[in-house]
Amino acid sequence: MHSASQLRDQKLAALPTGDSTPHLHPGQPPERAEGVPTTWHRSILLVLAIMIHNIPEGLAIGVAFGALAHGSSTMTLGGAIALAVGIGLQNLPEGTAVSVPLRREGFSRPKSFWFGQLSGMVEPVAGALGAVAVVLLRPLLPTRSRSPPAPCSTSSSRS
Repeated sequence: MHSASQLRDQKLAALPTGDSTPHLHPGQPPERAEGVPTTWHRSILLVLAIMIHNIPEGLAIGVAFGALAHGSSTMTLGGAIALAVGIGLQNLPEGTAVSVPLRREGFSRPKSFWFGQLSGMVEPVAGALGAVAVVLLRPLLPTRSRSPPAPCSTSSSRS
């Protein structure tokens, strides 16, 4: 009989990224790192992880503003702005989450700050791509019917 933690570990090991993503299990020394061997420092991996995380956030903002610009009946300016502000606000702690470990690893304050900012620079680029994607792919997207739905004809036998 397998314990719950053994079953969890088996399920995690079956994930496609389990063998290819460099990672270290909690409490293990760096020599026991698993995945594809890499000479990249943890700081570079951290910056890349946050950058990759920011791509879909930028796409979401771009799609919201692209839909608004293209006359979507389901998107409002307030909704697009609220999404952008919400994601922008949560980027502040993300930048700090990048900068503080870099500073702890010996990077200078300006360099730590720069990499923290750099990790978020993919977001506007992804936003522009998202807006362009909405415009280019608009013919393939489903649309709502502009005519009102046909009335239902139901017969009722109540007396």
